[in-house]
Amino acid sequence: MTQFDIQQIDSDGQVKNYFETHGISELHDAFMLANILHTNKKTKEAAVIYGLAFRMHPKRHDHYPLAQSLLQIRLLCMLKAGIKPPEHEISILRSLNIPFANYIEGIAQAWAGGNGRDALKHIGNAYEEFHTGEEIDSLYLEIVLKSAPDLLSGNSSDVGLRIPRKIFMYWDHNPPEEIVRNFEFHKNITGFDFKVFDKHEAAEWLHSNYGVEARSLFLSARHPAEAADFLRVHVTQIYGGWWLDADIRVRDQDALNFMATQTAGNVFCSRIMVWFIMIFMELYQIVL
Repeated sequence: MTQFDIQQIDSDGQVKNYFETHGISELHDAFMLANILHTNKKTKEAAVIYGLAFRMHPKRHDHYPLAQSLLQIRLLCMLKAGIKPPEHEISILRSLNIPFANYIEGIAQAWAGGNGRDALKHIGNAYEEFHTGEEIDSLYLEIVLKSAPDLLSGNSSDVGLRIPRKIFMYWDHNPPEEIVRNFEFHKNITGFDFKVFDKHEAAEWLHSNYGVEARSLFLSARHPAEAADFLRVHVTQIYGGWWLDADIRVRDQDALNFMATQTAGNVFCSRIMVWFIMIFMELYQIVL
C-alpha cells in the first residue's frame, strides 16, 4: 500500500471510516473500499484501490473476486473518469480473460466517439462472462440505443446469408481406421473446407480465441464426446459452418446441396448438429 493509495482513501469520509475501523489486512478490505468509492461515483479513486486489490490478489483461479474481475473494473472506472486505460494493463487483462479485454476496448471505442456498431462487434459475447444484472448489461444497451437502435427491432440485413461451406469434426487422439477414412472422405468433398481438431489443437485454439478458462473447461471434460460438445459451439460461433460427429458421413449429393444452400440460422438434423453463427452481435443474441 502506497501513500498515493492512502490519499484516495482520505478523499471519501465513508471509505476513510471503514479504513480506520478495519484497515486493509486482506484483499476483501481493499475490494470493499474500492466498491464504496465506485458507488459514491469517485471513479478515479476507485480505479486506484481496485488496482491495489489486484496487486494483493494471489492470481489463483479459486480466489474470489477473481483477478480479472478486479482489473476489468479498475479499467472501467478509469474510462468513467475520462482516463485512457494503459495498453499494458489491457494486455494483462487479455492474458487473464479475452472477453473482458474485448469489453474494455469496445467500451473505450464507443465512449471515445468511435463507430458504435464496431464497438458492439468487438465486445461480442463478453456479457456471457458476467453474472446477470452486472453493469455490462446497461452499458451494452446504452451503446445499442445510441448507435444501433435498429438492432432492437429484430430485423437485420444479415438474415438470409448462406451458411459458410465449412465442415468441422473432432477426435481426441489416435482415431481408428474407420474414422480416418471418414475424415478423408469429407476432406475430399469439393466446394467445402474441412477441418478436424484433435485434443491438443482444440485446447490451444480455445486458449487463443476464448482464454484460459475455456481451455480449462475443455480439458476437464469427463468424456471426449463432452469435450466435442463444448468445442463445437465455440468453433462454429467464430467460423460458422457445419459440425458433424466424427462417425457421421454426408449421405449423398442431395445432402451436400442442402448444406450448400441453407440460409437458416441453426439447422438440427438426425445425429448432425449444425450451428451457423455470424460474427455480428445483436442485443443478447448472435445475429444469424
